[in-house]
Amino acid sequence: MTLVLRPTHPASCHCGQIRFEVELPQGLVEPRHCNCSMCRRRGAIVATARIDQLRILEGAERIAVYQFNTYTAKHHFCPRCGIYTHHQRRSHPDLSASTSDASTASTRSRSRW
Repeated sequence: MTLVLRPTHPASCHCGQIRFEVELPQGLVEPRHCNCSMCRRRGAIVATARIDQLRILEGAERIAVYQFNTYTAKHHFCPRCGIYTHHQRRSHPDLSASTSDASTASTRSRSRW
């Protein structure tokens, strides 16, 4: 599967109840592994954008939020399918990290199980 990144990239949770878009004007720049205990456990690779570059298009009222420890970081996910959509970092609450299809793009080959 080839992923085409657009300056404004659409994404959704698995069941489609939550749809959002994230502005990536320079494409996918420095995707990274978040090292918080939540992201380490799920192996999240994230693309970072400012909060105003992430827009929830559908399902904003359905988004669930999980917080722990200092309750600064906010981990957003779909309560129906369980897919993590984005989070606000503890270290930079003004930034959002998205795990859309864009952030999981890789040059490695993948297998479907």
